[in-house]
Amino acid sequence: MERPDDPKRLVADGYDAIAEAYAGWGQRNGDPVKRRFADIVIGRLPAGAAVLDLGCGTGEHVTARFVEHFDVTAVDISPRSIELARHRVPGPNYLVGDVASVELPHAGFDAVTAFFMLIHLPRAEHADVLGRIAAWLKPGGLFVATMGAATQEHWQQDWMGAPMFWSHFDADTNERLVRDAGFVIESSEIVSEFEDDVAFDHQWIVATRG
Repeated sequence: MERPDDPKRLVADGYDAIAEAYAGWGQRNGDPVKRRFADIVIGRLPAGAAVLDLGCGTGEHVTARFVEHFDVTAVDISPRSIELARHRVPGPNYLVGDVASVELPHAGFDAVTAFFMLIHLPRAEHADVLGRIAAWLKPGGLFVATMGAATQEHWQQDWMGAPMFWSHFDADTNERLVRDAGFVIESSEIVSEFEDDVAFDHQWIVATRG
């Protein structure tokens, strides 16, 4: 497969096509790492805090846990995923949008999460998007995100039944970009997980807005 002309459109269309399958896969997989980092958010914030969940998908993975505790705004680039989320996990304020252009309130959130979202965004946009995330957070607000662990772009013709695109930097570059956006990094952890018996490394960042 050649590099897509519009990677973000490919991601949106891909998740539209596999929304139901991806939701079911996530529930079967359980993803203890994702649960662990969601627990950090839940443990750090008071009930009713304003949380922005970027890349929420169909809601079952993380949004459903957050809405039990917080006032949640949930954003995804896939219209079909958001359509399913509204039915399956009622409560959050759902928005279809690209994080590089969606309009959200300045200093409007106590925490922003981006679980497996930034890795689908062309890495040339990561710095600007991190700056936007910092602007959406209240001073001292919490940021928890999944990033890549190697500098590469990868696109696949058939991922769970649809084309898909990934793009990311190495761990040191990620940390520099996060700091340059105005964050203080509390922890940075490389975690290896398996998908169809293939190991993938991701970097999990926990940070606060300075």
